[in-house]
Amino acid sequence: MVPTLQDANKRQKYDRESRAKFECNSIFIFEDIHESFILEGIVASILIILSSMGFLFLYQSSKHIYNKKMADTFLAIGGLVIIIGFVLLQNMLRVKMKLPLFES
Repeated sequence: MVPTLQDANKRQKYDRESRAKFECNSIFIFEDIHESFILEGIVASILIILSSMGFLFLYQSSKHIYNKKMADTFLAIGGLVIIIGFVLLQNMLRVKMKLPLFES
């Protein structure tokens, strides 16, 4: 089957509609990869500090080697904080690059 111009137009319209569902109208993220608002830089810095604190929690878990419950708690909190910081930073980058949340 040879694709026609109508098929291409339908596909292009579907792509625009599906991307519109996932577009985010953010207030504090400038939607250009080379420019940013000052608030965006502050939020990114806070998220990086949050992830760094996660690594400090991991370090603290290695200090409490004889208290297993405390070490496991620090390990779980540190891993969770690192993952949350990473996911939020990736989400900020996704919004800047105008990518959909899930690609199908």
